[in-house]
Parts: sequence; C-alpha cells; structure tokens
Amino acid sequence: MSENTPRRPAPSRPVAKRPSATPPSSDNPEPSASKGNGKKGILIGIVVVLLLINGVQFFLGEQKKKELGTTIATQSDSISQYMAQIETMELRLKDQKAEIEKLGGDVSTLESQIAELEEAKTKLKSSFNWSNNQRKALQKQLDGHKYILSQRDAEIINLKTQVDSLHQTVNQKNVALQEKENVITDLQGNVESLDTKVKNAQVLSAGNFNFIPYKKNGSAFKPIQPFKGKSIAKLYVSFKLMPNAVAMVETKTVYLQIVDSKGNIINVDESGTFSNVDGAEVFYTLKSDEMYQREGTEVNFDFVNSNDYEAGTYNVNIFVEGHLIGKGSFDIK
Repeated sequence: MSENTPRRPAPSRPVAKRPSATPPSSDNPEPSASKGNGKKGILIGIVVVLLLINGVQFFLGEQKKKELGTTIATQSDSISQYMAQIETMELRLKDQKAEIEKLGGDVSTLESQIAELEEAKTKLKSSFNWSNNQRKALQKQLDGHKYILSQRDAEIINLKTQVDSLHQTVNQKNVALQEKENVITDLQGNVESLDTKVKNAQVLSAGNFNFIPYKKNGSAFKPIQPFKGKSIAKLYVSFKLMPNAVAMVETKTVYLQIVDSKGNIINVDESGTFSNVDGAEVFYTLKSDEMYQREGTEVNFDFVNSNDYEAGTYNVNIFVEGHLIGKGSFDIK
C-alpha cells in the first residue's frame, strides 16, 4: 500500500472508569482486612485443636497412670499376701521342726522346705512384672507346702501319741524295775547281813591257856605263878582253838603276840608283821600254821626270850585271819 493511501480509523475501545475517591463504608470492607481476619481464625483454630489434642493426651496419660498405679497396687498387695502366706508357713515349719527334734525324728525334709520357701521369698522381693503364670506357679507351690504341713501335723500327733505310750510303758517298766531293784537290794542286804553273821560266826576263839616254864636243863617248873624270870630258859605256851560248827576246815595261820610288862611286843628272830581286819600292820612274836578241825584244835608254842624277863605281868594275844581271838597272861617275879 502506498503512503498516499488513506488509513482506516481504529475502532473505539470502551474507557474504564476510575473508582470514586469516596472512602468505602463499613458495610463494604476492604479485601485486605477480610484476608487478615481469616488467617487469625485459622491460627486460633489450630491452637484450639492443639489444646484439645494435649488435653486428650493428658487425660489418656492420667488414665494410664491410674491404671498402672492400680495394677502396681494390685500386684504389690498380691505379693504382700503371698509373702504373708510364706512367712506363716515358715513359722509352722519351724514349729514342726522343733517338735520333731524333741521327738527324735528326722528333720532333713523340713529343712529343705524352709530353704525352698526362703528362695520363693527372694524371688517375690525382686518380682516387678508379676504375671498370672508366676502367680499360679507360686500358688501351686504353696498349696503343695500346705498339704505337706497338714500331713506332717497328723504325723506329729501320731508320733506324740506313740512317744507318750512308749514313755508310759517305760515308766511302768521303770517302776517294776525299781521294785525289783528294791527287792534285790533288800535281798543283798539280807545276804550281806547273813554273810556278815556267817563270817562273824566263823571267827575262831582261843581259850584254855596254859603256860609252863622250863629250866636250862630241860626240866619243867611247876606251873605256879609268878614265875622266876631268871630261871626260865624256855616258856611253853599252849591254848585251844575252840570248836566252831560253821568255821572252814582248813589251815589257819595263828599269830602269837607276847607283850612285856612295859607294853612292848617282844621280838625274836622269827618275829614279823601281819595285817589285821582294819588293814593295819601289826607285829607278832611267833606264828604257826595249824590245820583247824571244827571240834577244836590244840596249839603249842615254845618261846625262848633272848632278853631277861623283867618282873611284871606279860600279856599273850592270839590272832587268826586278822582277828584278835583270845587273850592270856602270866606273871614274872
């Protein structure tokens, strides 16, 4: 198209009107204010929701705490009850042990039970998660102990009955035995008394003393006292062991004791000692073994004094089996 060709005029466009400068009324808020209020509402809603969630969580936590506390309290109470049962059983077991020990029975099983209960107590003290299976197992164990306790109580009663019966029997036998011992003691006393009487009856006696002095030439003086001491070379002493129906027929050792006027026992080469019935040692002048006969036995001694006779009375004592059985005397002038 040439530059001289006339152009068509452009189509007219509608002109937009500018908004009025008059401020908006309250009935028609501005768009920016409405948008700010919406954000605040959302925030408030979120806060409310969060508060609701926290409240629900707190409520649920408190409920769980209560439930846990209830569970713990229940378990603690259950454990305390079981602990009380175990301690009661232990006391009964210890009482049973003491009773059985008194009765002389075997307590090894009781000691094992006590040890088992002590172990159960230890486990209970360390049990924080107390399950139903544990509770059932322990209850079963305790029921077993209860049964054994009741059975043993019956056994103890039976054992006490047996022991009482045995004691009664023993007491009766002791009484009977004591009565027999009393009888035996009486019999022994009678026997001892009789034995003493027999022994006393068996003790010999000496009598019929006779003293004959001899001169140096062997001739005898007349047996008229007092004798002349300076003329006596030998003194013949004779006596008789008197008859005794209960004495033993056997050889008897006869001891002759001559006591001078001053109370001294005269000793010669054949002299010695013997024990009397009291156990004391006694000096004798001469001794002789004689066969005793129950109808009586004559005994003779020849006494030669190594010293001169002094004036006075001389006592002659005869001993057999430790007993002084006879006395005699002669006088010297």
